[in-house]
Amino acid sequence: MRHRLMGCVLAFIALAIASSAEAHNRPDNQLVITSAMVSADGSTLFVTGRNLGRLPVVTVGEMRVGGVSVNSTGRRLTGNMPVVAPGSYLLEVRRGSSSLYQASLSLTVMTSRSGGSSEAGPAGPAGPQGPQGVMGPEGVMGPEGPQGATGAQGATGSMGLQGPAGPEGPQGPAGPNGLGFKHIRGGSTWINVPGNERLAASLLSVDANFASGGVAYVLATGSCRAPVGTSLRFALDQAEGRFPMSSEYAHTDVNGSTGQASFSVARMFSIPLEGERTFHLNSYMALGPEGVEQEYTCAANITVFFAEGELP
Repeated sequence: MRHRLMGCVLAFIALAIASSAEAHNRPDNQLVITSAMVSADGSTLFVTGRNLGRLPVVTVGEMRVGGVSVNSTGRRLTGNMPVVAPGSYLLEVRRGSSSLYQASLSLTVMTSRSGGSSEAGPAGPAGPQGPQGVMGPEGVMGPEGPQGATGAQGATGSMGLQGPAGPEGPQGPAGPNGLGFKHIRGGSTWINVPGNERLAASLLSVDANFASGGVAYVLATGSCRAPVGTSLRFALDQAEGRFPMSSEYAHTDVNGSTGQASFSVARMFSIPLEGERTFHLNSYMALGPEGVEQEYTCAANITVFFAEGELP
C-alpha cells in the first residue's frame, strides 16, 4: 500500500504496533492492544484495543501510569504519561493474572516533557505590526519639575482634516516548513529457506514526495510470529531487498513460548533534491530449522520524518 506525503507540522511523536495475522485465533475475552500514542506535550497516554477492562494496571517501562480511565466499550484507555527520556519502552496493560488478560507492545517516544530530542525549525520572518492595544490605566503622578523660562507665543494654526485610512497591506510570506511526517501501516507473510539471503524482499514500502532537499529519518517498528528459535533480520533501504553493510538493521530472535517477537529499525537518508522517494522495509529469515521452508508473518508501521536543509 502506498500513500503521498502531505505537508504538515509535527504535532506528536508516538508509535503503535499491530499484528494482523494473530487476530483470527484470539478468544473473545482476550485483552488486545492495537495502538498507542502520546500527546504532543508528552502528558497523556492514549491506548486502543479490545477488552481493556474497567481499571487495568498500565506501565511504561518500570513506571506505572496514573489516572487510568477506560471508556464504556473497553476499547479506549487514557492515562497520565510518566516523564521519560526519548527512547523505546515496553508498554504493558494487565487486568488479571491470566495471559488472556495481559498484553504489551513496544512504545517509542520521540520527545518528552523534560525537553525532548527534536530540534525546532528556523524562525519565520516577522509578521506585520498588529493594531494598537487598549490604553492602560493612568500612572502615578511624578514630582513637579522646576519651571522653565517662558517662550514666545506662536501663531495658532488651523486644524487639518483627518486623512482616509490606507489600504490593507498584502499578507507576508509563510515561514519555512518545520518537521513533517508520513506514516503507513501494513504487513505481509513470507516463506523462506533459513539462511538464504537471496530471498530477501520488501516486507513493506512507503512513497514520500519531498518539496525540497533535506534529511529524511525513517523509522519502522512491528512484530512477527514464527516458529520458536527463528531468527529474522530487517533493514531500511531505497532498494527492494537490499541490506546495507552497516549497523542499520534489526536482528530479532523468536525465543518465547508464544513464537512472537517485536523489532525496531531506523535510518537517516540524505534527500539532495525535491521529488518522490520510495523506502523499503526489507526482511529475510536468518536462522531456523536447517533446509526446511518456514513461514513467518509480520505486521509493521513505517514513519517518515523530514527536515528541510541539513541537520546541524
